[in-house]
Amino acid sequence: VAHNLKRLQNFAWWTYEFGVIKNNGDADSYRRNNNDIDYEIYGSGIISSYDETNNIIQCAKGESKRSKFLPFDIEEIIMTRYDYSNIQERYYVIDSMEDLYETYYNNKSLFLYEG
Repeated sequence: VAHNLKRLQNFAWWTYEFGVIKNNGDADSYRRNNNDIDYEIYGSGIISSYDETNNIIQCAKGESKRSKFLPFDIEEIIMTRYDYSNIQERYYVIDSMEDLYETYYNNKSLFLYEG
C-alpha cells in the first residue's frame, strides 16, 4: 500500500503541483481562451513561487541552466522522486488537460501495484 501512495504522491507532485501544459494554440474545454504563449503553468507549486515561475520562463525560452521540460510520461513520473526544498530539475509537459485525465483514467492500475 505504501508504494501505491508514493506513486500517487509523485503523480500529484509532477502534475497538480509542478505541471506545465503545452499551448497548442487552441482553447480546450478546460481553458476559456487561447493565447500566443508556448507553455502555460497549471501547477500550484510553480504559481506560488516567484523563483519557480522565473525558472519556467527560462525553460520556455531554452535558457534555463538548472531545469528542463520533459514530455509527460505517467510511468516515469510515478517513479520519479522530487525535492520539495529546491527549484525542480524537471517539469513534465502535458498536451492538454483532457490528455492528463484520460492518461490517469486509463492507467489507474499503476496505482494498484501489488508487489
